[in-house]
Amino acid sequence: MQLSTYRRTSQIAFLIITLSGILFGLSTTGIIYPYFFCYSCPWDVGACPIGILEHSVIDIQIEGLFWTGMAMLGFLIGFLVLMGMMFGRGFCGWGCPIGALQDVTNKTGIGKYLNKKIGGEIDHRVKYIKYLILIAIPFLSYYYMDLFYTTFCPVGGITGTVPTLIFYASDWTLGTTFPIKITSIVLFVILILLVVRGWCKYLCPVGAFLAPLNYKSAINLSRNEGSCTNCNLCERACPMDVKGMGRHEDAECILCGRCVDNCRHGSLKLGSRFAKGKMAGFLPWIIVVLLASSLMVAGAYNAGYERVDAINAIPCLGCLALDPVSPDEWFFSDSDTINEDGTGNHQDFVMEDLGNSPVFLHYRTIVCAACDEMEPHIEELEDEYGEQIKFIHINLDLAPEDEVDSYYDYDVLGEVDDTSGVPLFAIVTLNETADGVVPVFKSVYGSSSDAGASKKDDLKIVIEEAIARYQEAAGPISVVDTGKMPFVELFVDEACVNCPVTEEVLMEFEHDGISNYVAYNTNSPTTSGNYSSYMESFYQLDINDNPNGSLGHPWAIFNGGPVNKLGGGSMANLDDVADLYMTLISSSDMADTNISIEGELSESSGALETSMSILNIENSTHSVLVKAMLVEKVSRFPNIHGDPIPNAFIDLIVNQTYDLVGNEIEFVNITWDGTDALAYSDFRLSNLGVVITIWQDGVLVNSKMIDAGLEEVLLWEVDKDVKAIETNSSATFDLTLWNYQDTAIPVNLSSIQLTSLNQWTVDLSDNDLTIPAMGSQILTVEVGNVASSIGDIAEFNIRARGVYDSTIDISQKLTLLVKDDIIPPIIASTGHTPVDAKSTDLIEMSAVVGDLSPVEVKVLYYSCTDEVCSATFEINMTTTDGNTYTASAYAIEDIHNIFHYKIIAEDEAGNIQESEWLDAHLIPVEEGHHGEETSDPEAFNTMGIAVLILFAMVAIGLNIARIVRKPKKSGKTVEKTDDIEEDEEADEQDIVEEDTSDQDE
Repeated sequence: MQLSTYRRTSQIAFLIITLSGILFGLSTTGIIYPYFFCYSCPWDVGACPIGILEHSVIDIQIEGLFWTGMAMLGFLIGFLVLMGMMFGRGFCGWGCPIGALQDVTNKTGIGKYLNKKIGGEIDHRVKYIKYLILIAIPFLSYYYMDLFYTTFCPVGGITGTVPTLIFYASDWTLGTTFPIKITSIVLFVILILLVVRGWCKYLCPVGAFLAPLNYKSAINLSRNEGSCTNCNLCERACPMDVKGMGRHEDAECILCGRCVDNCRHGSLKLGSRFAKGKMAGFLPWIIVVLLASSLMVAGAYNAGYERVDAINAIPCLGCLALDPVSPDEWFFSDSDTINEDGTGNHQDFVMEDLGNSPVFLHYRTIVCAACDEMEPHIEELEDEYGEQIKFIHINLDLAPEDEVDSYYDYDVLGEVDDTSGVPLFAIVTLNETADGVVPVFKSVYGSSSDAGASKKDDLKIVIEEAIARYQEAAGPISVVDTGKMPFVELFVDEACVNCPVTEEVLMEFEHDGISNYVAYNTNSPTTSGNYSSYMESFYQLDINDNPNGSLGHPWAIFNGGPVNKLGGGSMANLDDVADLYMTLISSSDMADTNISIEGELSESSGALETSMSILNIENSTHSVLVKAMLVEKVSRFPNIHGDPIPNAFIDLIVNQTYDLVGNEIEFVNITWDGTDALAYSDFRLSNLGVVITIWQDGVLVNSKMIDAGLEEVLLWEVDKDVKAIETNSSATFDLTLWNYQDTAIPVNLSSIQLTSLNQWTVDLSDNDLTIPAMGSQILTVEVGNVASSIGDIAEFNIRARGVYDSTIDISQKLTLLVKDDIIPPIIASTGHTPVDAKSTDLIEMSAVVGDLSPVEVKVLYYSCTDEVCSATFEINMTTTDGNTYTASAYAIEDIHNIFHYKIIAEDEAGNIQESEWLDAHLIPVEEGHHGEETSDPEAFNTMGIAVLILFAMVAIGLNIARIVRKPKKSGKTVEKTDDIEEDEEADEQDIVEEDTSDQDE
């Protein structure tokens, strides 16, 4: 059986393997083809070696991917060298589908006819173009930070673009470089029709890589000179125009075996270079094979294989010159179902941000050339629309689970666990429907081939539509905070027995953002007491038909709910009061007018400056009453327990009607320097607040508490909210008091138990302390218990009161949890590598963590320049060796010069230990070309077309020139004998018959 039969069988087998994605439904792999075939073919299972070469050169420039890029490059080079040392260019003749395609086009006879007329001189002039192309590819990829060659590659067009358009036309649209791709395909077809194996001879960069390895490959071609008659039939049959085959190795030989089949005397043989008795050169060969194998295995082991697999799983949009078709519709969710609370297939982090604005979700993976192309455009869109829409950037290779899950929610074209749709941009907004306001989203895929410019324009249209839909929506969904706050007016006196309970409930409500309140002390010895009594009389007259109206204090008038509700009464139980007040507040029926309030307090020239801005965000004008009440947050008026009455009313500083024009702001500025009884100098700015209320037709519209945002003069500092204590034991804790004013503050200290657990004791190290000016003092608290059980919780209030200033009164809640294990983990041997790191290096942090129970260890980190720091990020640490935990992270920006991190360990009992903040000093890397547009797309495209045309003209023009060349005249005339002429004619006839038999087979 002739080698041609085996060769065709091998070519068919390799084509089946190459396209096994369609034949057997196989997924992509990290295997690299040892020949030329585009990995963007919709049915491929392997990767193109030239595409991987380009990716490797790009990846080694990307922050954090240098070593992975190097591993991938080692995997590629080791694999190709190993294949070359084994088979030389044998894959070109026996495996490459592009070579098989050229064998088919050779059946037209056009190339054979030209080969007869041309001769071999042109090959020596043009065959070196492929080597220049191979050398240029990594340099161009490095310079442009892009898959430069794939834009022009005709193989990608034939094996990727054409089948994609034929079988999946509805899923794709033409990219801006599609004309270049079509031009390259047309020129490729012309070339392989006119020149036998024209692509392999002149332009194939994979053949250029394998060609030098022909000289040492294990499979080679040998000639028996004893039986050779020098008939040259072998040379006439060679599609690569190799001369003297078998006498010496030739870089252009593709070991196809046609010469062997056409040798009449069996002088040529295709076999092992190291046959019996021919072991010369075996030792260098085995050394190179071992080195190549080691490089391939090392590259694969160090994430090279995984990176190739990841690249191969994502369609190369540049190879295809196509864009994925993004559905031109807004979806409710992937399943078109939304729950009553407005959620569906929308993750919580999306819904939370959706309460304030539309959300733009930008998804990418670490390896994604089209993603890199879009990055600068997304930055421009964020700069332009960042105040109107929330941008969230998600790298699916690094993101937490909920962010990864959100990708599958919005990838309407893909499947779960398939990220081939990146880059994906999902824009989520609100839409008004017959069923109310619901979230909707639109997904946009891929990147245009014009460096992403047209895709950026498409995204702008979607963003503006999302903003318009959001603004037109009738109202927010349930997760959106309306900003409207009920307002409670509490009437008390200093002898009221049950008022402290009411005060504590309203303090908690204000802290939790449930309501605002003002406490009117009707017997305060100032004008505030007179106004408080007036307001109380007013309400008594207004609700005189209510039998509870004369029950005395506490009174609680709830505005913003059913008008003039009276609460409080004489209840003394904290829970009962809280339940009643919550019921009244929950029945809120505030006016529909949408008015927002902002403001701030400041001090100027010994007076209080109050600046308020009131915005009516509706189109119509509203006439409203604005009331602003100045309060002392920790007042000088004590209740029956001697505690300060909170939010005690001081003065009414605004009581005026305003006509608020639609979509305009009313500015109100008030200066307050005191009353007849109280001067401003009697107060601290940090202890003052203004409660602003807006009323329309006697109904509350909104309320807000504003203050100066300053720290109080005296503050507690506690290291943990909940402290651990063992059963039937005692524990000692230190609480720190800080004084932030310029004079010392003497305080009285006391404690009270809040829980009903018995047999607990509390001892303070001091009952009186003087906190030095701008300094601190430590108070030691010893807590003991007997007959406690695991899980018990005890709470104590530790209170510090000013001796000379009764407005200084602060409490710190001390919460204790009874546990069987109160010893936190031990963190030791913290450190990082490399010590002298660049800002682009991967920082590996490590620590030794010890505990009697399993621990969860995480690290917090951020990085800084000398002027600004990044946000703080959190990642988990893992261990593979006993108690040593490690985690790796990069500095947030290349220009950062210091990396801060902290190790946090928590055991099963909830005991937490934290390290100090640790520093890794970095060498900043200047912002380089990554992500920058380094070329003009139009010039890029024009140059590409020019390069393709030049290659085609060189290959075809030289052939045509050779055809019309006249034979040189010679001084000697050689007359052919009839026998010689008959032999040549017979030889040619044999070759034609062999070709015909090839075609039949």
